[in-house]
Amino acid sequence: MDEPIRHALTKMASLHFPSQEVYARRIIQMGEDPERVHVVGALSLDAIKQMTLMDQEELAAFVGVDFRKKVALLTYHPVTLDAYDAAARQIREILSALAETDLFTLVTMPNADTGGIKIYEVIRRYCRNTPQQFKLVKNLGQRAYWSAMRVARVLVGNSSSGIVESASFKLPVVNIGDRQGGRMKPRNVIACD
Repeated sequence: MDEPIRHALTKMASLHFPSQEVYARRIIQMGEDPERVHVVGALSLDAIKQMTLMDQEELAAFVGVDFRKKVALLTYHPVTLDAYDAAARQIREILSALAETDLFTLVTMPNADTGGIKIYEVIRRYCRNTPQQFKLVKNLGQRAYWSAMRVARVLVGNSSSGIVESASFKLPVVNIGDRQGGRMKPRNVIACD
């Protein structure tokens, strides 16, 4: 659903500020005036440079996770055009795969898109049943989330943070599914079904 909305907004906008040259070319291919298209980079990367991130001890106290362990960060959102029940099946597969590793997994909430509540229910059950390996934090906030990206061993899921910000932390990413389809992916990202 994001893609049609993005295209509609592009056609309604007078000025365009894509993050990369390849996206600027796409906008121009849609018929937009090249003089109104300005590549500005990913603004979140500037925000990371300006923000004072938490050190490992402060983050551990804030989240309640021992980051001296090998920690995976899991952020998985529903794919809006998938079947409603697909989200629960997908997150069960991901959690089951992570359960077979030696990683402790810090799990963030899915967004509020259709299917998000199903993902949340499965995550909540998994975390309640296996607290020795999974912890759900409902809202890390930007500072704690980026701080967790800095100390995690891997980011798993389908969040744009794995595509845009992860390389700033040299964080390996397993990007699952096609939610981020059509986006440029840095070398630290492995895409899988």
